[in-house]
Amino acid sequence: MKGLNVVKISLQAPSAHYHVPFTNNPRNTYPLPPYSTIIGMLANIIGERALIERTLTQEFSIGVLSQFGTLEQYSTSDLSRQGALTQEYCWLRNMSREMHAQRFVEATNRRFQERPEHPGGQIPVVCDVLNNIRTFLYFSHSDQEVMQLVEKRLTQPEKWFSHLHLGRAEDWVIPYASEIIELLPSDQAESQQNARNFYQWLPAPESAFLGNYIDDDEYQDFFQRMNGSVTLVTSLFRLVEVPYSEDRKGTIRSFNHVKAKICRSQIPLDNRLKIPVLLTDQRLCSPVFMAKIEFNN
Repeated sequence: MKGLNVVKISLQAPSAHYHVPFTNNPRNTYPLPPYSTIIGMLANIIGERALIERTLTQEFSIGVLSQFGTLEQYSTSDLSRQGALTQEYCWLRNMSREMHAQRFVEATNRRFQERPEHPGGQIPVVCDVLNNIRTFLYFSHSDQEVMQLVEKRLTQPEKWFSHLHLGRAEDWVIPYASEIIELLPSDQAESQQNARNFYQWLPAPESAFLGNYIDDDEYQDFFQRMNGSVTLVTSLFRLVEVPYSEDRKGTIRSFNHVKAKICRSQIPLDNRLKIPVLLTDQRLCSPVFMAKIEFNN
């Protein structure tokens, strides 16, 4: 059976932080990038606003496999002791007039105890940081030309908006391979044996891309059996104007969300005690869970 054509992008990075919303001090990290972060990097690679709009307003899907540290470190529950997960201090800053006045008294002053500081407000924050990261992105689009464009632009850094990063701006990534491959549907153990080596988002049935490859009822049963914490993963956003005060308005990002599980485990047997049919990367010997990313006006 013919598989699903995808652009596979292989990345590595020394460190990264994928912020879990509403965590502040410490700022916790997901073990893999959310869909919104991946979409942002793809837009950076494409590098032209008209082409980005064309990409995001048509049907597409995304999958991601990610690991950090080493496989040996996965055998212990305390990753921080092994150096796979560390913490660092950083400054969060803003340009609030009120916070500037509290610290510096006068608007024209930015010296505190005879030392110049950032204007506005700032606060020290602890961030969880992943180390030694390998990530594999899978991007499928209804327009084959878009997929070819993404693969081509990956080798044209002069077209990018900025350096490639996943997470914070300082979380640079190095792409070391890209190719258009087929994700093949398979229920063979050897095609899924490395599932436990990678973190993945497992999208809920209403958000999963199944195509003609996976039966809806079988995927529903698989989703219920698979271990993982359910979360809402950010995807596309739109700009919304909101009131800040009686005389001020501002613009915020209003995100769409994909219901998904964070998972890293072997694939469970179905109710017939058989391995479920899943889309697989035959080279990595792992299933790849593809999520439909939908554009809402």
